[in-house]
Amino acid sequence: MDNLYASVAKVLELTVSKKSSLRTAVYNHKFKNKKQLLRLSCETLKYRAYLTKILECQDVMRHIIKCDKLNNQKELCLILLYELVFGKGVSLGDKQIKRAVLGAKKDILTEHQALMDDGIDPESIAKTESIVLPRYGRVNTLKAGMDEVISALQEEGYEFLDNSDVKNRTKFKKAVDNLQKYQFFVDRHVPEVLVFSPYVDLHNSLLFLESKLILQDKASCLSAFVLKPDVGSVCVDACAAPGNKTSHLAALLENQGEIWAYDKDKSRLGTLEERIGACGATIVIPTNSDFLRVPLEDLETVSYAIVDPPCSGSGMVRRGEFLAEEYNEKRIKGLSNLQSMLLKHALKMPNLRRLVYSTCSIHELENEGVIQEVLNEDWVKDTYELIDPLPSWKTRGKDGYDFSNLCIRADPKVDLTNGFFVVLFQRKNI
Repeated sequence: MDNLYASVAKVLELTVSKKSSLRTAVYNHKFKNKKQLLRLSCETLKYRAYLTKILECQDVMRHIIKCDKLNNQKELCLILLYELVFGKGVSLGDKQIKRAVLGAKKDILTEHQALMDDGIDPESIAKTESIVLPRYGRVNTLKAGMDEVISALQEEGYEFLDNSDVKNRTKFKKAVDNLQKYQFFVDRHVPEVLVFSPYVDLHNSLLFLESKLILQDKASCLSAFVLKPDVGSVCVDACAAPGNKTSHLAALLENQGEIWAYDKDKSRLGTLEERIGACGATIVIPTNSDFLRVPLEDLETVSYAIVDPPCSGSGMVRRGEFLAEEYNEKRIKGLSNLQSMLLKHALKMPNLRRLVYSTCSIHELENEGVIQEVLNEDWVKDTYELIDPLPSWKTRGKDGYDFSNLCIRADPKVDLTNGFFVVLFQRKNI
């Protein structure tokens, strides 16, 4: 069990720091029993806010700080608290940790009861901090058509529903709420996206295993979808890894033309190469390079670009994860500066026609703030205009900007996607 707890602690560390999604962290981990690892990770995250209240109790903490192996190991402590409070008890081989936990057990359970007596219910806390989103799957048209995927899903026992009546957000939410576990329908905005129940697991589907169905949040699909590149053109994905947007772009290009995919992180680029290989995206040219250092003369044939730069990830509503975003102003400002530099560099490409800027952040400084910073440059205003990426999308940018109505924001609560931001630049007079 010690190995399980250590593995869950690593998963939680990656998840809470937003270095990875929960499922990616679980499936990339070497721990063999993935279901056991996923279950304990999800449950600990579900009650994380409540367990933190117990951990911060002075009587509990005095036992923890005496143990070198638990001191400053918050995630491991929360796992052990979960096992004591909600699980079947702690099973440990490490004598030092076991002594500390058993020493704290009485105080842990006393604090748990005190919180309950004060009306602080763990289930209520978990529920109020969670947003349940549907699952989305993008049909990889490089490997299969929509009809083929629908038929294959039906053969696997899924029921295909008619979505002709789903014409607005209210009806979309109702349709999602009414979805049974093995039902699905076609999304109303992005026609290659299928909408599934939040509670279905598609990882064992043959379609997923053969990369005919890509598990990708709907909002993430907007970047390539609204760019609408001409088939056969040359495109840039400036910060391409892990590669879902890149493979979507390749599908929209029908594997004709070229996609120059840059990423300065060699490990992440390796992930991209694996994904585009599995997806059959043969026109992608991966390059381990910082896009800011790519000379403009090397980009003269580029017509379309996606700039989806490193961001805070504050819009990510991770399945099974109940996390409150902590606003780090210094970090967000640093990211905003990098995002502005990347966007300006991309807009300098001499023959660029259209460019999408997108983030999975909810922070104004990374979104409208970056666009305003870039539009303050006269050469940008003289060369480009913002156009509405998707007129049927209702959630728009923050008030206070001249271009707010030309920005797309995805709000998890009303749009049922991860938090996302999209802007579309188009060269004037093309």
